Amino acid sequence: MRRSGTLLPAVWLGTVVSAHAAVGMQELARNEISGPVTVFYPMESAPRVEQRGAFRLELAVSAVPSPGNARLVVISHGSPGSPWVHFDLARTLVDAGFTVALPEHYADNYKDDSGPGPPSWRRRPVEVSLAIDRLSREPAFASRLDLRRVGMFGMSAGGHTALTLAGGRWSPSQLRRDCQLHIAEDFHA
Repeated sequence: MRRSGTLLPAVWLGTVVSAHAAVGMQELARNEISGPVTVFYPMESAPRVEQRGAFRLELAVSAVPSPGNARLVVISHGSPGSPWVHFDLARTLVDAGFTVALPEHYADNYKDDSGPGPPSWRRRPVEVSLAIDRLSREPAFASRLDLRRVGMFGMSAGGHTALTLAGGRWSPSQLRRDCQLHIAEDFHA
């Protein structure tokens, strides 16, 4: 937050957290707990410009995490998305002290877009849960995170994931019926 050129502390849920110097990033490879997960977090090391596809990001790869506010936000990317398109949001959250995790959704991501739609929509909530479980066991993050309440954000298929995790229910037959009834006004969706 800025006012008259002065950096102000961010306020989240009544807790004041000062801005951190840089964003750290770890790319956790697939393992027995979860698929790949990209994690952004507060750290004090000097960042470097890193190229990820078409994106130039200022961050420190595999830097040691600094203490933050102990809160986790999971971002679910859209079809066929990547973590890099959400970097500005992740950086803003990290500046406020949050750790941000982006699970790579199986067969519905920028590396492999072979299975978007209802098959992916069924897997995505489980993939988010497994990513949270994974962070609870990762030595760099387990003791730094309070996982009793986890924030969630998503756009497009990621928004569908967030709504499902919040208790929303979806039906492929109702989706098909709605599309058939409203194709002209909802064609873009």
